[in-house]
Amino acid sequence: MIRYCSIKVFLSIVLITSVYCQKEQMKEDNKTVQEVDLNYLLFLPESYNNDQETKWPLILFLHG
Repeated sequence: MIRYCSIKVFLSIVLITSVYCQKEQMKEDNKTVQEVDLNYLLFLPESYNNDQETKWPLILFLHG
């Protein structure tokens, strides 16, 4: 029984100290790979400018 308790205590100490030993590692890296001008088509319904209250869906078509 004493051996079981000592093993529990030992494992608890190991688990608690292992959490504090880990350092937070963060790396943030932003790179601009290439500047590109893209052509696009824009379609607006006839009542788009007249009706400010209506919420219109945005539909994107990505090719490539």
